[in-house]
Amino acid sequence: MAQPAKLEDLKEAVRIGLLRIDIESGSIMTSRPASGYRNRKGNNWRPVGVEEVPRNRPITRGYLRFGFSIDGIRYRCLMHRAIWMWANCRDIPEGFVIDHIDDDKMNSRIDNLDLVTHQENARRARAAGLYDNVQVDPRVYCRKLDETKVREIRSLAGSVSQAEIARRYGVSKSHVSRVIRADRGHFAWVK
Repeated sequence: MAQPAKLEDLKEAVRIGLLRIDIESGSIMTSRPASGYRNRKGNNWRPVGVEEVPRNRPITRGYLRFGFSIDGIRYRCLMHRAIWMWANCRDIPEGFVIDHIDDDKMNSRIDNLDLVTHQENARRARAAGLYDNVQVDPRVYCRKLDETKVREIRSLAGSVSQAEIARRYGVSKSHVSRVIRADRGHFAWVK
C-alpha cells in the first residue's frame, strides 16, 4: 500500500532523479518509462497525467495523481498538493486543503493554488456552483440524495440494476447499495 508523499519524500525523489517539478507551469515529470518502453538515449521523462503512463492518470474526482518508489517504499500524491508543497517548502498543515482558485482541477500552476480550510474550500465550491445548495437533513451522508430520492432508489431496488440506479442519480454503485441496505447510517433513518 502506498503512503501519502510529504515534502521530504518529494525532495528525495527530485534529488535522485525520479521527478522534475516545475511550479510555474504546474507540471511534474516522472522518469518512469511508459508501459515497458525503454529509451536507449536515456530520455524517459513523461509528464504526470499523460495516458501512456499507467499510474499517472486523472482520478475519479478529476485530480491528477502520481506515484513513485524510494528504497522499496511506495508513495502517492496529488499533483496540486505536490506543487504547493514544493513551492512553499513545507507540508500541508493538518486541517487544510489546497484549493484551485479557478476551479479547474487540471490547472496546477502555483498562482492558481490556495491553502484553505476544509470549510472555506466547501464554501468556495458551493459559491462556484460545484455543489447543490439543496437544504437537506444534516444526517444525510451524500448531498446529492435527499429523502425523496432515497425512497425512490429503494423502490427501484430489485427491478432495476444498481448500476442503472447509480447512473440515474449520479452516485456510485456502492453508495446505491449502502442506501438500499441502510448500511452504516447511510439513510438508515429514512423509513
